[in-house]
Amino acid sequence: MATSPKPSNGGMNKNTVAGNQLIKLCRLAFKADLPLLLIGNYGIGKSEILVQAAESLGIDYRVLDLSLMEPPDLLGLPRIGEDGRMHYALLSSLPTSGRGLFIIEEPNRAPRYMQAPCYRLLTARCLNDYRLPKGWLPCASINPPGEEFHVADLDPVLESRFLCVEVVPEAEEWALWAEKNGIHARIIEFVKSCPGIFKDPKANPRSWTMASKFLKVCEVEGTDSDLLTQGFSGLVGTRWALAFLRMYRDKLLPLKPAEIIEEYPFHRNALKSWIRKSCLDIVDASLELLKRYLQPQAVYGELIRNETHKANVQNFLADLPAEFKKQMAGWLRERGFENLMAEEE
Repeated sequence: MATSPKPSNGGMNKNTVAGNQLIKLCRLAFKADLPLLLIGNYGIGKSEILVQAAESLGIDYRVLDLSLMEPPDLLGLPRIGEDGRMHYALLSSLPTSGRGLFIIEEPNRAPRYMQAPCYRLLTARCLNDYRLPKGWLPCASINPPGEEFHVADLDPVLESRFLCVEVVPEAEEWALWAEKNGIHARIIEFVKSCPGIFKDPKANPRSWTMASKFLKVCEVEGTDSDLLTQGFSGLVGTRWALAFLRMYRDKLLPLKPAEIIEEYPFHRNALKSWIRKSCLDIVDASLELLKRYLQPQAVYGELIRNETHKANVQNFLADLPAEFKKQMAGWLRERGFENLMAEEE
């Protein structure tokens, strides 16, 4: 969920989920004529969100990739006009009428000599002879500064001119989009079963979208197991490739919270079998789903009042490998949920 935007001070809205809520925020920014800056890791759909926002508003959009340009491409080539004065032949893709979002991708990744004219367009909304028409809103999407990205910090004065939004992906929200856009059903099923999957930047929404295309082709072509593994490893990383393909081939799915809380005795052997076979990714996903379900205080309170359900969860936790037990014990203590800890804890 988006937090309330801070009034033109460059403050960042923490943890705005990439999805419908962010699209609504983009719509509001457009109607308020506030330049928008989306900040987030690669592959989470920042530019796609801006495009979706434009489409939902019924307006146009233009996307500018600075990495493919030289300064004259943006500033225009100088020419002498009939009046004897210098004018500029500007890029044909610059809008001259209508309404829309003018999207500049990764300005802090572009060379320094491209950033100055870009910032001029984003802030003053003009480039030499050119002025962005009224009804067009300048927007940008960038990766955050840090060691893992070869980017430059934005000037604080420049950043203060934007409504800045820090964007994060979320599995459930992505699944809603994926179901409407032809993503392979087994990939949607897998991502939904692993709520924390996007914490790994390699396994980002764009990677899983690409993996869906690859999987569909492999199913048509009858691709062998080794090639399937190699392809998925190259898209989402080896860890997630093996976890997905185990589920895809063996139809292994994590335990749902209801299966642990209400029916654990019927699923206990399955959990012990996963542990015995070192299928710890399935165990981890089951635990993540349970944690996600238990977070609301009201849910926890209802659970501990039901002795059977409480015992089922305690037995599930007691059956976990030692490293998972330790992790879960710390999580329960942090939230004051000690009544769910097994007796040995």
